[in-house]
Amino acid sequence: MAKWQRTARLLTAIAALAVVLTVALTVRQRTPQRADAPVARTDPAAVVEGAGGRTFRINREHEEIRIEYERLLTYANNSTKMLGVKVTTERAGGRLFTISGQEGQVGERDSTILVTGGVVITASDGMVIKTDQATFAEADSVVRVPGALEFSRGRIKGAGIGAAFDKVRNVLAIGSRATVHVDEDPDGGAAMDIEAGALEFRRDDKIILLAGTVKVVRPQQTIESDNGVAHLTQDEDHVEKVELRGRSQMTASGETVGGLRGLSSRDLDLLYAPDGQTLERAVLKGTAVVQVAGDVGQPAREISAEAIDVTLAGEGAVPTALTARERVKLTIPADPGGVGRTIAAQALDGQGDPAHGLTSARFTGNVQFGERGPGVDRAGRSATLDAALAPGFTSIEVAQFGRAVRFVDGPMTATAAAARYVLAAGTLALSGSDAANPRPHVVNESIDVDAPRIDVTLGGPMVKAGGGVKSVLVQKRAGPGETSRR
Repeated sequence: MAKWQRTARLLTAIAALAVVLTVALTVRQRTPQRADAPVARTDPAAVVEGAGGRTFRINREHEEIRIEYERLLTYANNSTKMLGVKVTTERAGGRLFTISGQEGQVGERDSTILVTGGVVITASDGMVIKTDQATFAEADSVVRVPGALEFSRGRIKGAGIGAAFDKVRNVLAIGSRATVHVDEDPDGGAAMDIEAGALEFRRDDKIILLAGTVKVVRPQQTIESDNGVAHLTQDEDHVEKVELRGRSQMTASGETVGGLRGLSSRDLDLLYAPDGQTLERAVLKGTAVVQVAGDVGQPAREISAEAIDVTLAGEGAVPTALTARERVKLTIPADPGGVGRTIAAQALDGQGDPAHGLTSARFTGNVQFGERGPGVDRAGRSATLDAALAPGFTSIEVAQFGRAVRFVDGPMTATAAAARYVLAAGTLALSGSDAANPRPHVVNESIDVDAPRIDVTLGGPMVKAGGGVKSVLVQKRAGPGETSRR
């Protein structure tokens, strides 16, 4: 073989080898693709399961409604279920309202939305409601809760069974076993607990309507009634006024002498200072009773009437002014072994100050005075009576009777236009003239006296008359078969 032939064959072999190597290097071995794992189904009964999404629309109330969810399940009957659902409505002005929960179902034509499992309802002003199930009806913009719920906003917390929240009117109504707790505020504002058969929290009006055996507990106060209304401050942090209707009463546990011990009436209004704690005024209507604490060991003093309006001061709720009308009665019970006193009239006007409580009281209209105890049985009547009261309302110091006065002490009877009775001294000063009593007059078993002025020391009695005195000694009345004479 010629040399050039061998060289050509060698070149051909090298070329062929190069082609083979090139093909081998350029052709890669194919790796089979791994199949994606099947999506884990949340509910095997669902025929379609989709990922998260949202819907958006404007309702007839011009609210923007958004429904967001993490997963969407569709069933054979065309019903759907949303998981991780959140419903948001926004009104003009940016007022937001949301309902979130574990599951949600939309009713026919999107008219209702049922949310269940860890439901949280929030309003943009801070109101939060927590429950297990809630239904939002677009027709009336009301969220209804069939079971137990809790709500909170600022210092206010509450709970109950069955509720409806009207987000347009901003009203929360709880159907039964309603409770409200107001926390103590950082500035020292008192805490408060409310229990009621049902309540309606009208947010825009700043009132809470209470119905069905109402009970309110505050520091040193327990308030009870058939129904009531609590008026809140604009920030909803304090109570301004409590209106009670039907079998209303307030019991105070304070021990301030002359301070308020209790109130009761058919209807009762309690008005508080801006701190929401200090009771400043009470208005009672219908079989009204006000009780005031006496001194240590003394029973409470009591004023009753058809209507009473009392102004109060300080933490001890000390009465500083009081008016009472129709069937008025003041009762100062007897201390052990002591004397009890009563004054009845048609009207009472009392005045005082925070340091001393009521210090004066004016009674008008058919006044009836009574004083009874061991060895004491006295009664007086007049058109008016002005009483000077000891500090703390502990006792009556002076009783000034006016017009058509009649005073009886056992066998003694005294009449006059005016009479001043100093109780501790046991003295009665008679004076004045009116149509019923031209001159003071005193009569008992021994003496009959007329004079422009007569001073009587009770318990004797001792009688001292001055100026144009006319007196007659009266012999003891004769017994059977005897003759009496003057």
